[in-house]
Amino acid sequence: MANIAKRPDGRWRARYRDASGAEHSRHFARKVDAQNWLDGVTTSVTTGTYVDPRLSKITVGEWAPRWLATKVNLKQSTRVTYEILLHKHILPTWADARLSSVTHEGVAAWVAGLEASGLSASSIRQTHRVFALLLGLAVRDGRLARNPAAGVALPRTVRAEQVYLTHGQVDRLASAAGEYRVAVLFLAYTGVRFGEMAALRVRNLDLLRRRDARTQVGDDDARSVRPPVRRSTRRGGRRDERRARPRSRSCGLFAD
Repeated sequence: MANIAKRPDGRWRARYRDASGAEHSRHFARKVDAQNWLDGVTTSVTTGTYVDPRLSKITVGEWAPRWLATKVNLKQSTRVTYEILLHKHILPTWADARLSSVTHEGVAAWVAGLEASGLSASSIRQTHRVFALLLGLAVRDGRLARNPAAGVALPRTVRAEQVYLTHGQVDRLASAAGEYRVAVLFLAYTGVRFGEMAALRVRNLDLLRRRDARTQVGDDDARSVRPPVRRSTRRGGRRDERRARPRSRSCGLFAD
């Protein structure tokens, strides 16, 4: 139920009750403004975008820990990253702002400020993503009609030029590593990640063929590392599938 009434002071009061029975009201100098406000509320209720003003009064600083508490599927390292981004780049600007006061233009200006401060494009994009996720939960929780961080222009990441060591540089680096010489050579000439190398066992290596046949991920979980399947044309109505054999990479570790 909604109505507009003129107050003794000459101002117009527009009021309505939401689905829970709570009354909301605002005062206007002109009756037409009061009517426009009520029409907007009616439209939002009809389209399903109505937001209870009381729910959006919570500040970003209050909402942030509640949002983070819902992220039960995060790895510990990811959770720590989120917390760092919140306290270093998001909350210093938005902690005291109500959810209802966060606008698309405001988020865009904040992103521009991060870029002007010298923060890298990748860090800006990651920080914006955390803020957008935080606001996304507010939308799903009925505290915001839409996500003001959606569609904000972000700086492009520029891929840095890849730098590769020469054989001589690899050899000098390995020599400087002392007892870790073999590990440096293995990483340099196989291209595996450190974690993959750490998971290898002696039985996984075929030194004669200069390849690792299996990577052991854990004591109870092992997965085979096999050459990719190369599919050729059909022969006699059947698909011919062969495994492409990787080229051997020779180095000081697997010297002939």
